[in-house]
Formats: sequence, C-alpha cells, structure tokens
Amino acid sequence: MQQPTIVRRLVAFLAVASVSATAWGFQVEAASTASAWSEQLWTTARDGDSDRLSEILHNLSSRDDVSVPVGLRGAVEQYEANVAKREGTRATRVAEVRSELAETFAEVASETGGFKLSESMVLVMELVELHGGTLAAADLLAEPMIAKVITEADTQARAAEAAGQWLKASELFYRLHVLFDVDQRYKTDIRRLSRRLAMIRLYAPEHYWELRNNRRIEAGESELPPYNAIGDHYQEKLKGIDKWLVIQSIEVAGTRHVDGQAVRKMLIAGIDGIETMVTTTELAQPFPGLESGMAKQAFLANLEAKREELANPKKNINQRTLRQLVSDLTKLSAQTVSIPDEALLHEFGNGAMSALDDYSVIIWPDEVRRFERNTRGSFIGIGVQIQHDELMRIKVVTPLEGTPAQRVGVQSDDIITKVNGDSIAGFTLDQAVDVITGPENTKVELTMEREVEGETVEVDFTIVRKSIKLRSVKGWKRVGAS
Repeated sequence: MQQPTIVRRLVAFLAVASVSATAWGFQVEAASTASAWSEQLWTTARDGDSDRLSEILHNLSSRDDVSVPVGLRGAVEQYEANVAKREGTRATRVAEVRSELAETFAEVASETGGFKLSESMVLVMELVELHGGTLAAADLLAEPMIAKVITEADTQARAAEAAGQWLKASELFYRLHVLFDVDQRYKTDIRRLSRRLAMIRLYAPEHYWELRNNRRIEAGESELPPYNAIGDHYQEKLKGIDKWLVIQSIEVAGTRHVDGQAVRKMLIAGIDGIETMVTTTELAQPFPGLESGMAKQAFLANLEAKREELANPKKNINQRTLRQLVSDLTKLSAQTVSIPDEALLHEFGNGAMSALDDYSVIIWPDEVRRFERNTRGSFIGIGVQIQHDELMRIKVVTPLEGTPAQRVGVQSDDIITKVNGDSIAGFTLDQAVDVITGPENTKVELTMEREVEGETVEVDFTIVRKSIKLRSVKGWKRVGAS
C-alpha cells in the first residue's frame, strides 16, 4: 500500500470508535460495525487493493450516523484530498513525459550517438514508475511507440557491443535492466558489460579514460582532465595473486555458500570470465598476444573444449578438477596469447564468483585495505571526505571532526591538486585515496587550491597520517543514572 500511515491512523480511529460506542451507551451494533470496518480496512490494505480501499473509506466517511466519529471522518477527508492532489500531479507529469517522449523519439531514427534513445529510455522508465512499476504498467509497455523505443534500445545495445562501443552498450543495457528489473532479463548482459568495462579500467586505464572522454564530448559535456597514470598500473594492483589464492577462494565459496552452489557452475563461469577478457579488443594494448588472431582463436577453442567437458553431467568435479583446470589454463595461455598469470587468474576468479549471488566476491590483495576501511569503522589516513566536482577535480567535501586534516586547517571545498608534489589531475577517487592514505605516523604533503575573497590561492599542508575512527553516532556519553 502507498498510504500505510493513514491506514494505521484510520484503524486506530475505528478501534476508538468501537470502544466509545459501548462506553457512551450507543447501540452495540455501532461498536460491532466499527470493529468490522477495522478488520475489512486492514484486510483490503494487506491485499494491496487500493481501489477497494478507497471505496471503503469513501463509504465510511459518507455515512451520516453517530457510529462514525468526527475525527475519523476528517482523517478520511484529508486522505481523499491528498490522493486527489497526488493524482492530479501525476496526471500532469504523465502528460509532460509523454510529450517529451514524442519529441525525443522523433529524433531517434536520425541520431547516431545513442543519446536521444537513452533519453527516450529514461522517459519510458519514468512513465513506468508513474504507472506503479513494471508489473502494473504491462499495457503501457505494449503501446506502439514505447514498445518501439524498447526494441530499438535492445537492438542498438547489442549492435554497440558487437562494434566494441562498450560505454554506449552498457548505458542502454543498464536502462533496459532497470526497466525490467523484476524478470531480470538483462541481468546477464549488464554483468557482461560491467566486467568488460572493469577490465578495461584495470588493464588499459588510459583507453578507458579516452572512452569516457569521447562519450562526454558526444553528449555535449566538458572534457575530462588529462589522464594521470600515477598509481594506476595493473601490475601493482595484481601483486600477491597466485593460483593457490584463487583455488582456495573457489573451494571455500563453492562448498560453503548459503545456496550450496556446485563448483561446476563456478568453473564454467570462470572460463566465461576469461573468454570475456580475451574478446575485449582494447586489452590487446596491455596484452600484445591478443593481437594475433590465430593465437586468440586457438586459446578460445581450448576454452570452449574445457567448458564442454565441465558441462558434461557425467564429469566428476572435485578439488583435483579445479586444480588441474587452473594449471591447464595458465599453460594454454603461455602457449598462445601470453596473458600474465596474475591477470588470467584475476578474471577467472571474478568470473567464478559471478555464478554465486551479487555479494559474493574475492577480496583481492590490493583491495584488502579498502575493504577493511569500509568494514572496521576505522582506517589510516588524514580524515577527509572527497568527491569529484563538476570539472572532475578532487574536492574536499568535509574534513572529519578531530582528524589530522581538520587540525591543520583543511576546509570544505578545497581542491586537492598535488600529493607529495605530484599532480593528481585526472585521478579517479580510488587513485586519490590510495596516494593520500598510507602507514600510520607517516607524513603526506598536500597542495590545495582555495577560494579566498574571490581569488584562487594555493595552500600547502604537511599532514601526519593517523588512525581515523568513523563513528556512526555522535553525542554525549551516558555515564549512569541521574
């Protein structure tokens, strides 16, 4: 129900009415009537029948007898007035969205960048929400114009992926996934595109920057700051990954996961992850072995053979199978496409975990510090919250109270331009966090830009990293009874 609060208030009124009817000598029939109304109201609300609920409330408030308290009648009238106002606002917005959709849809056929189509999908999504969600809007989705927008989005998303236009494909698949979130028909597509983009971001970060920058320019937005490679090399991020880490992670997840997922599914999904890696064209830059068509096809053929072998229900899957597969995959890679073991294992592990739920992942060595920061309620750093501003610069949202950053004078809206003398222009937030944080009691030098009386001035800070505790509740400590 969309109005749970008003329903609770009305049932409370009815309960009071039942008691009052008896206490003040009204007919017993009035009390039992109020009790029956209360039960009927709750049952209808629980069943989600909003039309029937409105009918009951209207009939209740229109009764002209003493069994309906004045307060109850007023509450129902207020409810009906709010519903009428809401429906009026909704009808106005529906008309506006339909008009906007007709305009953008007219431009879709001649538009090549996908932005008008993406805008059309956003408007379709809003219409669906205005009609109560996907399940309630089945007739809406069947309307010719809306059905054509959805079909065109699906067609262009798949064409964009086939052409290696990963961001466009991801954007359209994401819209479709949100629109059909109930039946999850696009879940596999959005996962696949997300993995491709994550791989490009990890292994070919400069190319990822180019993809994002070009997409922004196509959309008429400002360019990103120039790419900055400091701390953004995949070799550093994959340190500590070996086959035993991956084998043990899959063994534990496959046998202890709450759903009892079979290791077989995980191994097949792991091969799928490697296949996605090998077929992502941008990765030929960091992995030159992928440029050889013959080597790549030979490797993919071996992957398919391994997948078919694992899919055979007669194939017994055990620890030896997993260990042999990992060994075979690294050997096949060395003989064909020459992907470094750490990278191959990283994508095999991520792919395997994707066979489980959305929250089961391997926390890789490079991610442990970030994971602990998010789960332990403390981290080693200087104590600032940061975000990108509209120009994609690293901006201080706020220095945390009582932290080293606050004590040295860092202020909200300061722009961090350098860390230890190196420019961080073009940094992602993760890059910025990685270079600002570090071992406890070590120093980090930050250069900030700050607006002072209408002028931009540069301010330098030397800050000692400390353990920062993140408190979920702030206030006075209770020391005992008073």
